[in-house]
Amino acid sequence: SRLVRQPPPTAADQALAEKMQDLSYWRSLCPELTISAQPAVPPLFRSDGDLSAALREGLAIEGYSKLNAGTGLPWSTDVRMLGHCAARLEANGWPPTFLLLYDQPWQMAHQLSEL
Repeated sequence: SRLVRQPPPTAADQALAEKMQDLSYWRSLCPELTISAQPAVPPLFRSDGDLSAALREGLAIEGYSKLNAGTGLPWSTDVRMLGHCAARLEANGWPPTFLLLYDQPWQMAHQLSEL
């Protein structure tokens, strides 16, 4: 196999790399979210609850679970705000999945940890 020699990074490449490593940059894009604050949030479901058991069963059998319409979940963060932040990231040239840089999506995942 042949190694392909990569050209040296340009000034623009280096500037982009610096921007990507700057927490203040990411915080300025979504100031309502946190990075590395790691606040603890309790799980939404008790592992021994009926709803948890039904949701786990759906995941095991079908690969997904669903809740009845109108079932409000007390998320630790405003889900609509996350959508706005994802759109703001995309408007600034970043994939919406970069939302995972912030604590809040991970807190929501933790809230489902008992399933």
